[in-house]
Amino acid sequence: PSDQPFYDGHANATILGPGGLERRNDVWAGLSLIAPGVTYPFHTHPPEEVYLPLTPGEWWNEDMDWTDPGPRGLIYNRPGIRHAMRAGAGPFLALWILPL
Repeated sequence: PSDQPFYDGHANATILGPGGLERRNDVWAGLSLIAPGVTYPFHTHPPEEVYLPLTPGEWWNEDMDWTDPGPRGLIYNRPGIRHAMRAGAGPFLALWILPL
C-alpha cells in the first residue's frame, strides 16, 4: 500500500450489508476503528452516509472544516461529496450507515 500508516492503523467491520454478519442489499452498516494519529484518506462514493461517533475523532468534507461532533453528534456526508476522518491522540471508533 502507498499509505502504510493508514493500512496498518485502521480496521472496518461490516455488520449489515454485503459481506456483513447480516447480508442485506438495502443498507450497509458497520464500524471503523482508527489508530491514534491516523487519517482515513480523502475519498468519495455514490451513497450518502451517516456517522455516529463512539469516541472522539474528527471529520472533514467539502461543506465543513475538520470537526468533532462529540459522542452524541452525527456526521452526514451527502452522495458524492469528498470527505475524510482522522483520529487524534486516542483511538477513534465510529458507527457508519449507508443506504444502498
